[in-house]
Amino acid sequence: MNKKLTVSVGIAATLIIAAAAVMVPLNAGVGTSFYVSLTGSDSNNGTLAYPFLTIQKALTIAKNGDTVFIKAGTYTPASGLIIQNKNISTAWLTIRNYNNDKVIINGTNGPKGQYDSSMITIINSKYIRITGLTIDHSNLGAIVSKGRPNQYIRIDNCSITNSSCFAIKIAQDTGGPTDHITVEHCYIYNNFCNWSHIQQPYHLSQEALSFENVNDFSINNNSILNNRHIQIDIKGGGNRGQICFNRINTTGGYCNIVGYTIYGGAGVYIDSRGIVRNISIFNNMIWGNVSGVDISTETTGHYEYIYVYNNVINITNDGNKASGNMYERGPIGISNQGMSPDTFHNVYIYSNTIKTGQYNPYALIQVGHYVYKQLTNTNLKYLYIVNNIFYTEYTPHTSMIACPMITYGGTSVILSHNAYYGKGTTPWVVWNQTVYSQTTPSKWGDGAVFADPQFIDATHNLHLKSTSPCINAGNNSLYPPKDLDGNSRPIGSAVDIGAYEYNPPVPPSPPQILDITTDIHMASAGTLTISCTVIGTSPVVTMDVTTLDGTPGVVSMSQTGTTYSGTISLVKLPMKAYKCTITAVASGFTTTSSFIFYLGYS
Repeated sequence: MNKKLTVSVGIAATLIIAAAAVMVPLNAGVGTSFYVSLTGSDSNNGTLAYPFLTIQKALTIAKNGDTVFIKAGTYTPASGLIIQNKNISTAWLTIRNYNNDKVIINGTNGPKGQYDSSMITIINSKYIRITGLTIDHSNLGAIVSKGRPNQYIRIDNCSITNSSCFAIKIAQDTGGPTDHITVEHCYIYNNFCNWSHIQQPYHLSQEALSFENVNDFSINNNSILNNRHIQIDIKGGGNRGQICFNRINTTGGYCNIVGYTIYGGAGVYIDSRGIVRNISIFNNMIWGNVSGVDISTETTGHYEYIYVYNNVINITNDGNKASGNMYERGPIGISNQGMSPDTFHNVYIYSNTIKTGQYNPYALIQVGHYVYKQLTNTNLKYLYIVNNIFYTEYTPHTSMIACPMITYGGTSVILSHNAYYGKGTTPWVVWNQTVYSQTTPSKWGDGAVFADPQFIDATHNLHLKSTSPCINAGNNSLYPPKDLDGNSRPIGSAVDIGAYEYNPPVPPSPPQILDITTDIHMASAGTLTISCTVIGTSPVVTMDVTTLDGTPGVVSMSQTGTTYSGTISLVKLPMKAYKCTITAVASGFTTTSSFIFYLGYS
């Protein structure tokens, strides 16, 4: 094994712990509640009985610790909404829907004169939460944070759709990085559609989610679908961020922008333009026409300590339907578009399942450029590609990994225990402009697997079959502690290759009857209740009560969770003995438990 791979197995666990630290607890509002209603008036005092008419009226008055409740309906403000100078405490100012009402903010009248014009603008503020709102049809962008560095901004459980340009932009500020920004559980769909016919190309240069020089951020558990440009962009610096548990479709509808034709954009794009470090991209489902994860810089600077793991990246269709100068149209691209003189180092790509479709000719991982010396053995150090499945349906030859300006060996790119399979084709790897097939296994890294990974369904279900050659075939030096499903790794003698650890089905076992309770010494006639706990898979439970001479009784059954109860009416007969038999049937097994009780004894 290449000794350079002896990185700590705890790297991924450490990253998850560090990323989790990004999340900031929400202190409940301790101030005043203000209410907004379509039947209100801005001459009112903003109480539930006398609500305001406009959202801006409430935003102007509210301060940190307060809550602005917006009642049901579609609001079309006359201009953009401003949240400004809300920074007097660490209590959250919350703007939300009232009583889970459906609240739509229509952004038709929002500004569009600048590249960061937005329907909601946050300036010089901290501890701001926007939750439960739908922001639709923004004239340019939906939400922007800009001005002096904002801190502790949280956008959750919102729908942001049909913006002419971006959905959420965290803008660069000369005063320093913005920090503690969270976007989670949001539905971000069909933005960058340019319905308002913006003409200046630079006004449409933004991404669906654009985070510029942001520290301590989390983009998690969102559905980011069918936006017509880059989906998530981390740029201009940034430190300690996580992008995880998202569903991202890189395919978008057609959009024409003054000489540009766009059909979607990369799922996750890192554009350093400074130093971007300590970013963890994990447990995402990324699919569509355009690249999954691109890591680069368009100008100066570099990236370092970037972790990409436990993702399923399935770029199925024609990669030519892409935008701008992004040539990385396969699942993962590592580049230096700005020809920065910096050294790029410590990028970890591991435990992913990476797939391309029959119309996508691009390399599954592209490192650098075929013409320009963007990345070489000199300026790229410690790119680990470990425990990944590479699978293509493109029937001509396909480069699984292309490193056209890098010589194999040394510390630039380290391969280990990856699985490679071309459906009906011969996979290649490219080193320093030379193509190698699997007949030269020394160029593919230690522990390479050249076989069908045996997905349950290569179209719809990329879990491994029990006969997969990827099971117990990984490198135990670098893997996340849990797989994409949350199962612990490794289950067997070694970690499995790919995003999913094979989790063998638990063999069926007999049901268990536990904790039987009843009054077994009834002194008089009455209703007897017998209860027990039954552990099993969908057990069928019955209770039979008979006298010892075989006379049956009628038992009425009920169930609460795993507790089963039977009731029976008994008539007192002197010293009458009864036998109760409990039967549980589950998974083809039958378990019984019996006991005797007496009526007439005290």
